[in-house]
Parts: sequence; structure tokens; C-alpha cells
Amino acid sequence: MRGAVRVVGSDKWPTKTSVAQDLGQGATGTTSTTINVEATDECPAPFYSGSIDTDDGTFTANPNPATGSGGNTSGSGNNSGNSGNSGSGGNTSTGGTPSYNNTVVINGTSRTVSKNSSVSIAGPLKSVKITGANMNNVSLSYNPADEDENPELFFTITKNATEASWTGNIPGPDKVRIYRGYSADGSTAEFWFEINLTSSSSSGGSTGGSTGGNTGGNTGGNTGGSTGGSTTPTTGGIYFNYNVLINKDTFNASSGTAVIREPLTSIKVTGTNLSGLSLLHLEDGHPITEELTVSSDKTSATWTGNIAPRDSAYLKRAVDGSAKTWLTIEILNEDDEWVDLN
Repeated sequence: MRGAVRVVGSDKWPTKTSVAQDLGQGATGTTSTTINVEATDECPAPFYSGSIDTDDGTFTANPNPATGSGGNTSGSGNNSGNSGNSGSGGNTSTGGTPSYNNTVVINGTSRTVSKNSSVSIAGPLKSVKITGANMNNVSLSYNPADEDENPELFFTITKNATEASWTGNIPGPDKVRIYRGYSADGSTAEFWFEINLTSSSSSGGSTGGSTGGNTGGNTGGNTGGSTGGSTTPTTGGIYFNYNVLINKDTFNASSGTAVIREPLTSIKVTGTNLSGLSLLHLEDGHPITEELTVSSDKTSATWTGNIAPRDSAYLKRAVDGSAKTWLTIEILNEDDEWVDLN
């Protein structure tokens, strides 16, 4: 991680390795593979410095990725600030104690922050830019309330470690936590401040939009329309209507679970700039992922097939390059009982 490699186990203390897979079940589940390596030893896992041969080639482990004495005129740092690259210093650090300006640009607007502070903005979060000196190890995490949904995203550090930037799309409501390195070698990262993403202005929802009925969205009637309920899209951004058509019946994806009592044969999602939609289900005990077909104008995405009752399917959408479960579809027989254990 961050250029450093630790040694786990040895000839004296062999490792125990196990692999676990998560199919992303539940409304907030993610598809993942976890490799767990354990070893009893007499000291903490040490850092390794040297070359490592793999099937894809040889790379060099660097236990101190952020140290170095690279500068603007004569450098001894490469991209990680260690060993000279055209005398221009390292991109991630020029050596010395990191410092961070309290003025941070969030979604193009300057904000003043301090350690352990919180700022509130209307979601989604599109960009963050931080300036300072000798910066290293700047990252963010979101949805920290759920450990399984807490990805860590690293900033791109440029201009001789004087600027750190991140771009993406994290919708609200959510809480985004910013971390920064406090030591010159980047080995210590601590919480800096939090961005509280409030919901964007609504264009409908479960309580009705501008012309909706009792539960409809913008164009919904008494039971909701196919275009009702989600957040207002930003220019060029992805916008998912919460109301999803499953077997031509409308279900609200914000509920997290849809229950049907017949084979799953069709799904239709509407919105703007749609992409990254997929369906995960089991076939003969093996996980199968199928991409939804997106229309040419990117306003609808559809899937057709046949998944028998007493199975589950997971409608996923991509968030920052990672597929996350948006709606769990429980497929039951007509006489099956279903109990929401949540």
C-alpha cells in the first residue's frame, strides 16, 4: 500500500491464507473478494525493500514512498521522491514535514476547514482540491457508517507535492471524510475534516412531486410514474429515477428490496446519462453478472431474461468505478412467505 510492502510470515512462521467472496447481497452490499493472510511471529510485520518477481514482471518495493530530497533544480527523487528524475523532484513529496492550507476548494467553491471540522454542501460531491507543501497520503472515504461500504480513494498529488486533487461523483446524502499524512514519510494518516453531503433538490419522490399523486413522482399518479423520484441531475451527471419497472410493475429502489411472486423476466430503469447498470444472480450455483442494455440517448436501461422463483437478483449501479447493490429483488412463489429481517 502506497508503495510499501510488508513481509508476512517466514520459514519459521508459515502463513495461513483464506479467501472469501461476497456477492453483494442486501441493499448496500458490494461484490468483493477478500484474501486474508495470517502468521504468528515474534515482531510486527517488517517492511521489505528490494525487487519482487511476479508473473507480470519485476517491481521494486519502496518502504519509504514519501521521503526524499528532490527539488525544483536538482532532485534525488523520482515520482515517489527517492531517486532522481531529470532533476525535477518527486511528485508526491519533496521531503520535509507536510503542511496543508486551510482553504480547500470543494466543487469549485473555496471553503475554510480545520482539523475535526465539518462543512455541508448540497450533493453530489464532484471535486476536491487541496494546496500546501510536501503533501502526501491524501485520501477520502465515504459512507463511513457501514464498514463494508467504506471505500478509500486517494488524491492525485502533483506540482512537487503542492497540490492534491480528486474528481468523481459521490451522491448525497452521505458523509465524506478527508484524511491527510502528517509525517514526512507518509506512514501516518489522520482524519482532517468531514464533508456533509445533503440531498440535492428533489424532482419527486415517495411523497409526491410537483404534479404527482399520493406516492408518485413528477409525472406519477396515485402509485407513481416511471419518471418519479430521484435527485436533480447535474450537467453531464448520471441520474437514476428511483422508480424501477420490474415485470412492468413499479418498485421504488430507495426501499432497498423488491419482492415479486413470479419469475423475473424484465427490468427497466429510466434517467439521464445512464451507465454502469448490471444485474447479479446465481445460475447453477455460479454468480452471473449481466449488463443492462442502455438506449442510444442514455435515458433508459433494460434487461430481459428468466430467473425462476426462490432466487434472488441484485440490481447494481456503478459508483466511482465500483458496482454497488441498488435494489435487491426477492423472487418468490405465489404461496411463499417473505419476512423482512431488517
